[in-house]
Amino acid sequence: MSQMETLRNAKWYNSEKENYFIVHGWTNSYKSKVNTLIVSSILKTNDVNVFVLDWSRISIGLYSTSFRSVESIGLHLATFINEMIEEFQLNTCMFMLVGHSLGAHIAGCAGAGVNGLVRYIVGLDPAGPLFTLNNINNRLDVSDANFVQVIHTTAFFGFSSSIGHADYYPNNGKYPQPGCRLDAVCAHGLAFEFYAESVISHGFTSLNCSSYRRYKEGKCNNEHVSYLGRIDIDTR
Repeated sequence: MSQMETLRNAKWYNSEKENYFIVHGWTNSYKSKVNTLIVSSILKTNDVNVFVLDWSRISIGLYSTSFRSVESIGLHLATFINEMIEEFQLNTCMFMLVGHSLGAHIAGCAGAGVNGLVRYIVGLDPAGPLFTLNNINNRLDVSDANFVQVIHTTAFFGFSSSIGHADYYPNNGKYPQPGCRLDAVCAHGLAFEFYAESVISHGFTSLNCSSYRRYKEGKCNNEHVSYLGRIDIDTR
């Protein structure tokens, strides 16, 4: 039986509902907190289909191996999405991708494989090591979806440059983060915790600002207000 036949026969899948894909990062699996927390938050508040991409057979290996696999895994996911679109006659706006760390770049490559037509991608502290600004073929960028939101929480493990239509930097987007002390892994994981909470609380208020220093000095208080996270993502 093909994947689409299996999906068509699945009691939990409803082709009339929107589709969310969650993609974990390095060393994680479908059982990891990033997935359980986000899936729980989405399903508590929304009647949608949620898929978790489990690429743990590769992610448990060396970072360099996982890094080199990002494009191929993303294209594999894109193939699945494209088959769904054809099988169920779906509009690309019914697809949203959320990825953490390396998973953010996998989501980006998947979005590119759907011709950048998915409704949105949320990149949760996209991985930084080995990725460059010049090469967009193996990472998340604005051409991968109709809208790309990025949440930065550490410049140590994360990609610190702005690579989305809207980039958010909670607590300056660097570690140490509140509650994490000097733990960069903890700070890296805060990105998905912030996102999961935003789904339930309907977003965190943020201000457009040229620097964290200016924000702390109150010089951006009259700037554009935007919301981090949420299901009804802020595209203003």
